[in-house]
Amino acid sequence: MVIFDFDQTLVDTAPVEHLRAARNWKAVMAQASKLTVYDGVHELLKELHESGETLAIGRAPTWSRRPSSGNTGGQ
Repeated sequence: MVIFDFDQTLVDTAPVEHLRAARNWKAVMAQASKLTVYDGVHELLKELHESGETLAIGRAPTWSRRPSSGNTGGQ
């Protein structure tokens, strides 16, 4: 399975940054059809689909967006 983040990964969501900052995801998604898909995304998704990959679009969980405590897990 290949999971993609929607914002700033598949599409340019900069035009709705004010909605993203307000965490108004419903309004962001209402504008989705008007947002620019990044070059190569259509081709990549088609290739992955044709190769039998399961595709999903998600969003980062809240815990992954919190400031780091400095612990990098040994990295």
